[in-house]
Amino acid sequence: MNRRKAIRGTFAIVALAASVLSGCAKNSGNEFLGTWLEKGQKVTTMEIERNGDGYLMKTISVNRRGQQKTGSVPASMKDDTLNFPNGPVMGTITYVKAQDELIVTSFAGNFTFSRVK
Repeated sequence: MNRRKAIRGTFAIVALAASVLSGCAKNSGNEFLGTWLEKGQKVTTMEIERNGDGYLMKTISVNRRGQQKTGSVPASMKDDTLNFPNGPVMGTITYVKAQDELIVTSFAGNFTFSRVK
């Protein structure tokens, strides 16, 4: 009888752990959400939001003449990185937790964005 209780207890602990871990996986990607400002020239703002199972990146850039250019592209999560179509290649966005920054890699180069608070 004690052995059965021990086995049931073990199964209950495993089920609880699996439930907790699966709940954490559902929040994956939340660190990307929000509004971000390009660190270097501070001319591009990017907003990342949920879009169904994926994400939507909205950007606003201001050129030297003060003209605004807006755009949006879908993004998807793969291996803790957001991937988005970027011309002939795929761009990536990596979250750097220590600095609360995003590193955006595109065909035009690498760009760092800081969270707008």
